[in-house]
Amino acid sequence: MRARAEGGGGRCGRGDDRRRRRAGGGGPAGDRRERPTGLGRRPRRCAARRPAGACVVTARPTAETDAGPVARAPGATASRRVRSIPWERFVTIGFFLVVYLVICVVGNWSFLSQSNITNVFAQNAHTAFAAAAITMTLIAGQFDLSVGALVGLCAVLTAGLSANEGLPPAMIVVVIVVIGTLTGLLNSFLVSGLKVNAFIATLGTGTAFSGVALLYTGGQLIYSGIDPALTEPMRVKVAGFPLVLLLPLVLLLALWLLTKRVVFGRFLYATGANPTAAGLAGVPTRKVTRWAFVVTGVVAAIGGIVMTGTIGSANPTSGPELLLPAFAAAFLGSSLMGTESFSVVGSIIATFLLGLALNGLDIMGLSAGAKPIFNGVVLIGAVALSQALRTRKRRSRSLRADR
Repeated sequence: MRARAEGGGGRCGRGDDRRRRRAGGGGPAGDRRERPTGLGRRPRRCAARRPAGACVVTARPTAETDAGPVARAPGATASRRVRSIPWERFVTIGFFLVVYLVICVVGNWSFLSQSNITNVFAQNAHTAFAAAAITMTLIAGQFDLSVGALVGLCAVLTAGLSANEGLPPAMIVVVIVVIGTLTGLLNSFLVSGLKVNAFIATLGTGTAFSGVALLYTGGQLIYSGIDPALTEPMRVKVAGFPLVLLLPLVLLLALWLLTKRVVFGRFLYATGANPTAAGLAGVPTRKVTRWAFVVTGVVAAIGGIVMTGTIGSANPTSGPELLLPAFAAAFLGSSLMGTESFSVVGSIIATFLLGLALNGLDIMGLSAGAKPIFNGVVLIGAVALSQALRTRKRRSRSLRADR
């Protein structure tokens, strides 16, 4: 023990070395090594020099502060600004402006009158509900092809329960909302419970909903005997505008709060972006998907009530025709808002833009076949723009990660 202490190789020697270093005398060799303060190290500050109550912020050194400013390419800043411009939004707006201009020149300038625009918006209120319903499942990363048929079925049941069964309007609304909830639960059970592909499951349920509507009406139009309490409120004007225009605004506010200001909305977007990562992060993806289908069913059911009240009749074959415009509006709204995710706000705005363009085709005197062609072209273009936006966002994120 004495030899080890004298040689400095034992604990006593190490203790002496530590005491000498604390006193500033250096190590065993008499030199004190400086701790590196380069990248990844924060320089130590003496607490004794710090004034009482002072807040000292120590910045982590970066490559620019240690080695000077990083040299950038001459056009790097300009190219980055060009990439950040939402070209998809400008292309979408420019397309509709050109279409409206052509309609005004070839057709009639009264196309842009306030009365015509108000009528078009009122006639497309139920389409806005269908587009918003589809958007909820698209945000969750799923497809619901039964929305159009469900809107038509609920419209037929609204008219039939009033004209044939004589139920009061309040009870009819409750029954229709319950039906929408049950259909949403059915779709969610098929997709989340039985793991059936959403495309196949909702295509099958949508076909079944169309068949139920035809069986209930016998293929006939319901236009008489409908309670005026279901149709007259849609024609009431508030500040010069029909009350039916306020319903999409109420829907817009409700779904915006649900998707942007509630935890469910964040879970919804996380599930749609990456369900595996969301599940690992603790998001109940199956429950979120189930509730997304339920909300879709309820919104579509209310759209059927609005459809009957606006038109004043119910056609059992009118529901499936809403599917293509609603999907076109959902994808068009994504590119219109300049985001890679779907947006209820964009879907409702795109619905009215698309409805105004279709009204212009009628003013130009084109045949009935022009509308499906226009809807198909818009859907393909909207999907292409939406995919281009997602690709550009991913590329920009990868470039930022590489830096």
